[in-house]
Amino acid sequence: MTRAKSLRVYVPVLHRDLDEVLTGTREVTGFGPDRNARALTGEALEEAEWFALDVAAGSIAGPAAQARSPRCVVACDAPGDLAATALVDGVEAVGPFALTAAEVVSFHVDDPAVTDGLPEDPATAADVLAAEALLWFDATELETVRELHAQN
Repeated sequence: MTRAKSLRVYVPVLHRDLDEVLTGTREVTGFGPDRNARALTGEALEEAEWFALDVAAGSIAGPAAQARSPRCVVACDAPGDLAATALVDGVEAVGPFALTAAEVVSFHVDDPAVTDGLPEDPATAADVLAAEALLWFDATELETVRELHAQN
């Protein structure tokens, strides 16, 4: 039996839930380019993946503001045969699947300079988060990602 090709997906989580998510004991859903976008190559595929990352980051802005926990989007390779549901033009929700640290490609996390200065109102804080870019960390920098928002 051959395994379907893997897909690059972006899993939005609250920073405080990151370690639990990486144990593989909690199923997650990722955001990835849809079938048409996955057929792209080069820069066009990279743009489709960045768009999926942006949609994932936006999807967790409200919950992050409500919980007062920074956003973390985990880029990973998920099995290519997972169920997918269209979200917006070019992006699908993929999963559910179990995620472990072995599948992680990179982490994308809120800048502490942004989260430390968030307004108290959750709706306004969510708008601020949604407008901000995330910091990029390699998969080997998990400890740095953990420490970045250790108090949250």
